[in-house]
Amino acid sequence: MSHFEFIFIAVSIIFAMTLGRLVAGVPEIAGRTNRSYLQLAFLVAFIAHQILLWWRLWQLNTVEQWNFLAYFLIISAPLANYLTAIALVGTEEISKNSEEGFSHRWFFSSLAVTWIISAFNTWYFLEYEPYFLLGAILVVVAGAVWNKRWIHVLVLVLMLFTFFVTAAAEFTL
Repeated sequence: MSHFEFIFIAVSIIFAMTLGRLVAGVPEIAGRTNRSYLQLAFLVAFIAHQILLWWRLWQLNTVEQWNFLAYFLIISAPLANYLTAIALVGTEEISKNSEEGFSHRWFFSSLAVTWIISAFNTWYFLEYEPYFLLGAILVVVAGAVWNKRWIHVLVLVLMLFTFFVTAAAEFTL
């Protein structure tokens, strides 16, 4: 077993836990009396992002030299995604106390951290300069700071846009 295969197994386990939490959250959120369609839209978008990110990590099979720092950097993105999934799905107690059904500060803060880690990993491993993510990170931070629905919708649109751009670039190469 190569180093990449070993690392990819660990990453896949974390992705499976994340997707399991997200998919389990769909009926949980849809069944709430104060359901938030914005939260459901984020949930669907985040599931799509997880699948695409897992697919894109295959590009790391070209990395020849692995060490603990590289392992830590690679594993940090799925771990941050798992925390973001927990923040998005939340709990019944959070949904009762929030207008949107989830803690916007925790979700958008963890989403910003996730995108920062992804931008750094893209630069570090694949040597791409992820300029498009820098503006996205600022918008996500704005979503964490201000509890304004229009900012949250803007983050959702941005999330969907980055998904489609990344998917288009990934599957046309």
